[in-house]
Amino acid sequence: MTKTPYVVVFAGAQGSSKSIVAHFLSMEFSLPILNRDIIRSEVKEDLFTDDISEGPALKEFEKRFTDRWQKTLKNGRSFILDGSVDRRWGETKKDLEAAGYRWFMIDMELSRSFFEDLFKATKRQKAIGELDRYLADHKKFMRAHGDDVTIKITDDTFGKRVHEAAEGLRSFLRA
Repeated sequence: MTKTPYVVVFAGAQGSSKSIVAHFLSMEFSLPILNRDIIRSEVKEDLFTDDISEGPALKEFEKRFTDRWQKTLKNGRSFILDGSVDRRWGETKKDLEAAGYRWFMIDMELSRSFFEDLFKATKRQKAIGELDRYLADHKKFMRAHGDDVTIKITDDTFGKRVHEAAEGLRSFLRA
């Protein structure tokens, strides 16, 4: 009997600590990571650009990500998708269901003031300017797909986020 593969996915704004949690879970559960940021960095270097938000660079990113996504789903192994699914969850969910995967979704449900403090403390003031858009995207996602969330990391649990995520995943796997 084979176990149904699963994927750990994240919902939440840029800079909410998804990668930190992803790397911890990867080590704790021996799971490979499919990381959007790494693919973005590859494209930037290969195409000698700093902006992949449009044109050939965006096309190349989409191609590389889609190729790796499809290969990862075909291999039938559990894994972590490091990057927010807020804007693409409908499509992502369809792909997972078609491939026979379950999902464990971690929602990084942090307040605006928490993000501002976090970004100031980590010297990411530029991200504060994008915060309204990120939070609006996340709010829209939660209205449409909030029932798909498995656990939430909040302002109050942020300091224990890796342990909360690991315990939540252990419970998910026991169920």
